[in-house]
Amino acid sequence: MPQQSTDDCHTKSNAAGFRSKSKLALTILDLYKVLPKTNCGQCGQTACLAFAAKVITDKEDVGNCPYLAAEARQLTNQIHE
Repeated sequence: MPQQSTDDCHTKSNAAGFRSKSKLALTILDLYKVLPKTNCGQCGQTACLAFAAKVITDKEDVGNCPYLAAEARQLTNQIHE
């Protein structure tokens, strides 16, 4: 049985309509860059990076961060358009 490369699997995932992991990671990191990085936990997540991941995957409301800057709110609006 021929072995598939990870690139082949990645291409098939994209053709099937799934977001690529690299694109998802990039958007999570973009949001994380504009978060306060205090890891205070007041949003309900253990760290700002976890909060960014939940927001990007639509499992968390961006308004749950009490210290979120306007720049971060604008970024999430662009991602979810």
